[in-house]
Amino acid sequence: MGKSPHSLDGAIIKIRKGLAIYKTHASPYWNARILDSKAQRYIVRSTKETSRIAARDAAEELAADIKTKTPTAAHEYSFKYYATDSLRGEERWWHQVNATPITYAPLNFFWITMTGV
Repeated sequence: MGKSPHSLDGAIIKIRKGLAIYKTHASPYWNARILDSKAQRYIVRSTKETSRIAARDAAEELAADIKTKTPTAAHEYSFKYYATDSLRGEERWWHQVNATPITYAPLNFFWITMTGV
């Protein structure tokens, strides 16, 4: 039985915290594994380099590009925005319901209406 094409071809080389390069049997190129600290997950990109030294330099460039180009979502698309908007809506509804005085009809009104007297 042969090796899996997706298994590692050697060890993972750690360049610095959050950045490493590795090679698999499926490709002649080195891959860069970059930690996205905001999302708490790894981003994997091919360096398109067959040399380990060139792949190391390419990984540094990829990491710098990803760190500077990471877009942040606009405020109106965040969970916090929708949560506070929902709470504001509920607060408005509560004030509307409790601001209108409740008027009770006298009991003899219902007695007269039901009996026809």
